[in-house]
This record gives sequence, structure tokens and C-alpha cells, in this order.
Amino acid sequence: MRPPENRDPYVAEIEAWWPVLEAEIERVDPTVLVPLGSFATDELLDTDETITALHGRTFEREGRTVVPSFHPAAALYDRSKVDALESDLSAAFDAI
Repeated sequence: MRPPENRDPYVAEIEAWWPVLEAEIERVDPTVLVPLGSFATDELLDTDETITALHGRTFEREGRTVVPSFHPAAALYDRSKVDALESDLSAAFDAI
């Protein structure tokens, strides 16, 4: 979910959200994480690379596999991303 008016999240919002996400990951204990979109990917992988450069690849973070993907909304706005989104999700399932 995006902040009001679809703006980018502020640093303070990301910092406030981070402990909640970490607690949820610990509680659910998934083997694979699929961050959807740039901000989720940037935070999980601590990177400045674009989602276009990272999507569909597998990474390791604290013993978990991370497979970044385009956010599904991106495929709604840009139909050329549908195949990439499907491929990203397939890569995530393959990693399980």
C-alpha cells in the first residue's frame, strides 16, 4: 500500500514500518521473500539498483531467499510488465 496521494514513503515512515516487518518475517518464518516494487526491494536488499535491474533474480538475506518482483500495479499500468511479473513469481515458487 502506498502513502496518501501515491507519494514515495518518507524515511520516518520506512523506519517506523521496519520493526513491524521484521517481527512479521520472524513470526511467519518464510523461506522465500518476494518484495513487490522498488521501495520494498530497496529496503530488504539495502540497494540502490532499480527493480528493473533486480527483478526475477535470487538473493540471500539472513538465511532467506529474496526474489524481487515488479509490483502488480506496475503491470496494470504497463502491460509489457505482465510476462516479467509472471516470470518473477515463477522464480519465487521455484526457489521454494
